[in-house]
Amino acid sequence: MTLFHERPIRPMMAKTGDPFDSDNHFFELKWDGLRALLFLKDGKLELQNRNLRDVTASYPEIQTVTKRIRAKKAIIDGEVVVLSKKGTPDFGKLQNRFGIEDPKRVETARRANPVTYVAFDLLHLNGKDIIKNQLEIRKSTLHDLIEEGPHLLYGDHIERNGLQYYSEALKLGFEGVIGKEKHSPYLIGLRSSFWTKSKGSQTITGPVEAPSPITWVKPSIVCEIIYANITTDKKLRFPRFNRLRTDKKPEESRLDEDILSR
Repeated sequence: MTLFHERPIRPMMAKTGDPFDSDNHFFELKWDGLRALLFLKDGKLELQNRNLRDVTASYPEIQTVTKRIRAKKAIIDGEVVVLSKKGTPDFGKLQNRFGIEDPKRVETARRANPVTYVAFDLLHLNGKDIIKNQLEIRKSTLHDLIEEGPHLLYGDHIERNGLQYYSEALKLGFEGVIGKEKHSPYLIGLRSSFWTKSKGSQTITGPVEAPSPITWVKPSIVCEIIYANITTDKKLRFPRFNRLRTDKKPEESRLDEDILSR
């Protein structure tokens, strides 16, 4: 019995923490996309998301990567992303692909927002589960296994300098960084301290508007909101209230193009 017989399976998850330096960890970019396990068997490729749903039909372009994975059978962990012109993930555009299964609509969405699979871990290879192998062995094997190209990237890493890597990642527009212990196993379905994700955030100030659809009031209070980023349709991702700003007036709080283009 292997993981192929236990499908669907839940991916390993990371705990949240502050960025750090370490000689015992790899540091990877945190790709802002759809977490998905890739199952390859005799040229047939299937995708399963973290909620255990089969999403193969929604991303047909990923089928083209089978010839660039040098294995008869493999289970790979990774992220489905839409890449911007800068090479950073654009979650707003990826959202336009969610839940689409009708072939005609899928083709339209594929042309508008093609996806790429970023492979960062290997769970099974040619009939043998390797989740008990150390991360550095699994990643080295995965690196030798795949050939990067259209719709397929290897999720590379750096060593030691996690703090600097985190800072540079945020400047480039990535969501953050994940630190992974080099010698750790892959723990199916568990959220483990072997993996630590460090996510960046931004702040914005603006007037508070009445949430009621019936009673409308003039915005008179300014608050500060912490958020991850702004989507292409100008919505905040993961917003949360931080504090009131009694030092600012509503008319002073407006979104400018610099904020919207981040």
